[in-house]
Amino acid sequence: MQYSKNVILPLVFLFAFLTSEAQKIPVRVVNVSTKFPVLNAAVFNTDMSKGTLTDSEGYFDLGLFTPEDSIWISHTSFENIGFTYNDIIDNQYTVMLEPDMVLLEELVVAQYDLCDNYFEVSNMTSRIGTDELSFSIGRTIAEIISDEGNLPIRKGYASDGNLIIRGLSNNKILYMVDGIRVNNAVSGNGIFDFFSELPINAINQIDVIYGPSSVLFGSDAMGGVIRFTTRAPKLSDSDRVLVFGNGQAGLSTADKGRNASFDFNFGKLKWASFTAVSAQSFGNIKTGANKKPMVSNQSQLPNWGLKPSYSEYMNEKDTMFLNSNPEILIGSGYSKYNLLQKVLFTPNQLLDITAGVHFTSIGEVNRTDLLNYQTNNKPVYAEAKLPPRTALNGILQVLSKKENNFYTYLNATLAYGLQNQHRVSRLYNNKYRLHNEENITTTALNLDFIKLVNNVNKLNYGLEYNYNTVASDAWTEHIIDRSIDNALTLYPNGGSENSSYAVYLNYNWLLATSITVTGGIRYNYVELISNFKHAELFSLPSPSIEIRTGAPAANIGFSTNIVETIKLNVLGSSGYRIPNLNDYGIVRLDNNFVRVPNAKLQPEYNYSVEAGLHFSFLDELSFYTSAYHTWVRNAMLLAPFTFDNGANTIVFNGVTYNTIAFANTGKASLKGVNFGFVFDSRGIDPKPSVRIKNKLRILGTVNWVTGAETDTKEPLPYVSPVFGNLTVQGIIDGLKLESYVNFQAKKSIDEISLYDTRALTEATTNGYPAWYTINLRSSYRLNRNFEVQLALENLTNVHYRTFGSGISEHGFNISLCLSVSF
Repeated sequence: MQYSKNVILPLVFLFAFLTSEAQKIPVRVVNVSTKFPVLNAAVFNTDMSKGTLTDSEGYFDLGLFTPEDSIWISHTSFENIGFTYNDIIDNQYTVMLEPDMVLLEELVVAQYDLCDNYFEVSNMTSRIGTDELSFSIGRTIAEIISDEGNLPIRKGYASDGNLIIRGLSNNKILYMVDGIRVNNAVSGNGIFDFFSELPINAINQIDVIYGPSSVLFGSDAMGGVIRFTTRAPKLSDSDRVLVFGNGQAGLSTADKGRNASFDFNFGKLKWASFTAVSAQSFGNIKTGANKKPMVSNQSQLPNWGLKPSYSEYMNEKDTMFLNSNPEILIGSGYSKYNLLQKVLFTPNQLLDITAGVHFTSIGEVNRTDLLNYQTNNKPVYAEAKLPPRTALNGILQVLSKKENNFYTYLNATLAYGLQNQHRVSRLYNNKYRLHNEENITTTALNLDFIKLVNNVNKLNYGLEYNYNTVASDAWTEHIIDRSIDNALTLYPNGGSENSSYAVYLNYNWLLATSITVTGGIRYNYVELISNFKHAELFSLPSPSIEIRTGAPAANIGFSTNIVETIKLNVLGSSGYRIPNLNDYGIVRLDNNFVRVPNAKLQPEYNYSVEAGLHFSFLDELSFYTSAYHTWVRNAMLLAPFTFDNGANTIVFNGVTYNTIAFANTGKASLKGVNFGFVFDSRGIDPKPSVRIKNKLRILGTVNWVTGAETDTKEPLPYVSPVFGNLTVQGIIDGLKLESYVNFQAKKSIDEISLYDTRALTEATTNGYPAWYTINLRSSYRLNRNFEVQLALENLTNVHYRTFGSGISEHGFNISLCLSVSF
């Protein structure tokens, strides 16, 4: 017998109010994966004559029922479950709920939690929750997101993970943590290993928003937004302290990985604390040995993606050595440590105050992509690495729920961050090691308001302020006598300051029961100031660079149910990216030209239209698809440059060169299609002592995108070939099983952009071969405290490299993890 959750919950509220108090027998209801308490779960007997709800600690009173009752538990986010009275006693008064597997990759009007900036968007969205994160052992965050099948990934080295949304990547995607921008004044088109800095056990959910989203999120949201929400401390609703936690330890074979994590919640009536720590260590990656799925003649790829040799500094010189096993990528290992601490204080029901700090320490990382470069069978670099570095971020959030004429809810966020970036390189057989170091500070203040209009329509508006400083230093170090000399800094050595001010407004209007319209506008004003303190190698007409400019954005979209089983979404939106130091502030030698600053640089924009359909059949089968077309204007591209004084040359290190600079000369067009389906077979076992199981779930997604410059028809960088995922999931008596296939089609060499330097450098003579991997993973709960997870990845041991990556992925891998909860 199956009960509608929409009917059950209101009835249970009534029963909870009317039911008289009997002898209290506390039973706790928890999430089987996370061990978090499940609040407001409906608990009732078979004929619904008795009922109650779980409290803020997940407890309900078993004394409301009799030993003859069959007891059902229902919650909108979990599978329904049935027990006998004695079953609950035998389970030591603890009930575990399985999360309800629902489709998230559909086109919907996505609503965010109150503390999550209250935003609603009409874009295609997807969400990864704690259950999926906890079921992805041994993976990096970027790999977990990419495994969903909608975002391809490209890497320069093991800890790197640049994701691509609809043909746009890096600084054209906005990354956010707890509503605060991660992108800063030096976020560029190159390395972006932000994903190394987040502890997986501290993340509550990851939201991906596809397409231009600058109205709500500002600069850089041209391709989309990836938003991380960390876990919040849980309060107790009684004098009893709420304490729970989790610990994990795991290992993997293909990279000799080791990981351990621990999280702990301590909650009282008005304040609570959440702590998460994690440590990970990875050795050298062992790639797959099987190249047959990629090419018919393996001689075409004798050493592609392998490490046939490596260099070491011995006896005051660099020496090459043969690698006894070229499938082992020597130097690809690294380690990292994370600490997240959050404290919640709730003085009353109308005010929440949250303070948090996140500290990350990442060990030395070798730039595998650069170390693989060779000329005349000799390495270009003897050293290319990121030395150990740290990042410290603090945040203070205040949520006010005191309604007045101006807002129903107010969320104020203040954040401050310190980040160190250090790069070291040395050419082969060169005695001088080059150091580039940047120290970046970020300050952010967000005021986000929501006003409920007629309890139906919703107005979002707010203000945003961001301030970045960048101190850049560089020096050369003699590797023998350790002498130090000044060197050309990567960014202006007199310091840089970037200030950004923005105001936005967004309105959600429910026209009818099945039609929702969303529209919004935003304006962003920026001041970018940089100074060259001294310039031994060059002389610019002006020692400072100042850019003051603004950028508008707008969107409008609607969602409607054509019939009960068909939903249509249509959206027109715009995005922009304001130039940062990587665009306007660099002086360097670049292919017999000298790249110089351009103080006239303006923001680049894109405009997109998209439409999506979602079909449902028989409550078990769903199809969804979206098609989009994006136009990029004012794109920043390198072009010949003339200074205001008419000069188009510069003396650099005693030699005269022609000058180039980024200018707003580019126009491009992107278009693509996303298609997916979900088959979800579920049911309720008529025996109340047996869990309601998700019998079988099959889902898949395929993505196609293409893009080219408008005038030259040159292919755009970062446009991946066709890619996707097919997954089969099932639960059998507490055993969770999943099999999934990730795949990517081939891309010929003439389809790769001339501006995509890494993709061209790392490609074979024919381009990028197609590949697919077959993977299995499972979890089994031994009891309420212990769970074992096992994953078998890349079962066919295929050797593959994602499009544009500078490092191959691991071959056959076994991951094992033990989880303990209390």
